[in-house]
Amino acid sequence: MWAVTGLLQLQGCTIDLAQRRIERTGAQLRLTEREAALVSYLAARAGQDIPRAELLTEVWGYTAAVNTRTIDTTVRRLRQKIERDPLNPEHLLT
Repeated sequence: MWAVTGLLQLQGCTIDLAQRRIERTGAQLRLTEREAALVSYLAARAGQDIPRAELLTEVWGYTAAVNTRTIDTTVRRLRQKIERDPLNPEHLLT
């Protein structure tokens, strides 16, 4: 299985993938199913460059030929939830 489950401790927040929840400065935020799947997939490959086509195939189940902005939209939402400064991300780098 390609997924990471459990808790991820990042600078400024804790991600509970099993509960699809982020705790950040005392506040709790929910992750969508797809957001949690993306974080899990990326965490299992920390430090690696992941091609867009691989994410579309492995996380979304699309064929590599699909042309969509869904990755960009999901990463933007995740940065708002995870990063201390979403415009200067430390964790979700593209």
